[in-house]
Amino acid sequence: MPIVKYIAIRSTPLSNIKYILKGEKNDEMKYATGLNCTADPQCAYDEFKDTFENFAKVKFFEQSNNNSDSKKSKIRIHHYVQSFDPKENITPEEAHKIGIEWANRFFGENMKVIISTHIDKNHIHNHFAVCPYSLDGKHWNANLKSLSIGRKISDQIALEHGLRIISNPKHKNTLKYNEWLAKQLGTSWKQKLCNEIDKLVLKDDVQTLEDLINGLKEQGYTIKKGKYLSIKAPKQKNAVRSYRLGDGYALDELQYRIEHKENEISDIELQKYSGVQRKCALIIKEMQIKVFRYKSKETSYQDLLKSADMLNYLCSNNITSLDELESRLNEAAEKFQSVISEKKKLSEQIATVDKIVSDGKSYLELVNKEFLSADEKKVFQNVLYVNKHGINDIEDITERERHLLDLKSHYSNLENLSETLYSERKHLTNIYEFLKRDVAYDPFGSAKSQLEEIQNEQNEQVIKNQQYYTKGDR
Repeated sequence: MPIVKYIAIRSTPLSNIKYILKGEKNDEMKYATGLNCTADPQCAYDEFKDTFENFAKVKFFEQSNNNSDSKKSKIRIHHYVQSFDPKENITPEEAHKIGIEWANRFFGENMKVIISTHIDKNHIHNHFAVCPYSLDGKHWNANLKSLSIGRKISDQIALEHGLRIISNPKHKNTLKYNEWLAKQLGTSWKQKLCNEIDKLVLKDDVQTLEDLINGLKEQGYTIKKGKYLSIKAPKQKNAVRSYRLGDGYALDELQYRIEHKENEISDIELQKYSGVQRKCALIIKEMQIKVFRYKSKETSYQDLLKSADMLNYLCSNNITSLDELESRLNEAAEKFQSVISEKKKLSEQIATVDKIVSDGKSYLELVNKEFLSADEKKVFQNVLYVNKHGINDIEDITERERHLLDLKSHYSNLENLSETLYSERKHLTNIYEFLKRDVAYDPFGSAKSQLEEIQNEQNEQVIKNQQYYTKGDR
């Protein structure tokens, strides 16, 4: 289940390349490959620099700064990260091979790309440093569309290698990292605004959009209504258009929510849940807005019913964390495998007894004959073994037949039990995958430490460069 993320490097490219090709991370360059360039930090930097400066007409190196103009600076390196789920147990060799395949298919044969597989974390991940210009000067456009294409290619390659992928994710993350972090810490003013809107929508005296707007104004928000609803929070410099707050906050969605508030999970209801139960309920709340709007295509009523069933299961079994659910899933899988193993042994036992009964009848038929033909002698030799199993007369055969019926009855019961356990395991797996994908998945967790390390490397490089240029000025 590889996840592909993108980071734009606008300054200190050497630091970025050194980080990606750090030997202690890729087993001393064992898992490092260069496409149209050398997999060596300084050589790759020089090769990227020549191509970039030739077509961009600006210097490749640029010092990092925190000014707002920094976002207008040209991108020096397109940095992609492809992370693999630790549970896939993928080898470094296969991860690196997948990385090379992905780079070739995604960027083509005319781009300078460094692929480095990092194995120093609990999850193996590929880093890609991509020169912004191809060998013939074509500029690479890194945007949401190209990232979406890259993720599809990554999924396709993963399936070819027998890996799992996230199929049809219902909820997409559109937050920037700082907004996501603020939301996790409870310090996001946008999240607080969403909470205020949610409370107002469910109030009995809020019957129109104007009632909602007036309620926000009373709490100090500045509102501008036109084609969009723009809201500026107290002490905030800029306003935000309501549709940017997420599903359910566009003008038409707010109008619908007010008119159909009885269909929403209220905040009071949400307080009844805890842990992943509450997160699951919040997802359902978002889905309700889509489902109950007649034009919704990406979410169906059946999706809503399945999600509600999942929430009911979590609550009835008092499951509040993904770990608890995973433990329940493992227990169900073990029970299922145990029954399957018992069925297999029983099936072999049934086959053995069935053969003894069949051969026993042949044995009793031949053992009392005075003369045997050549063919009958061969048959007799093949069935003579039943005598060792206590087959001496017809009563022994009858006893074995009764035992065979008991075995088959027990097998039938095990078959019914295995079907029940299989359904339970499948149900738990669906719930687990849903929670892991849409509820418990941390979209920035794997990238956070990498970004911090890259930033530290870049800061160190900036200081060194500043010292170098200072000495040069002297």
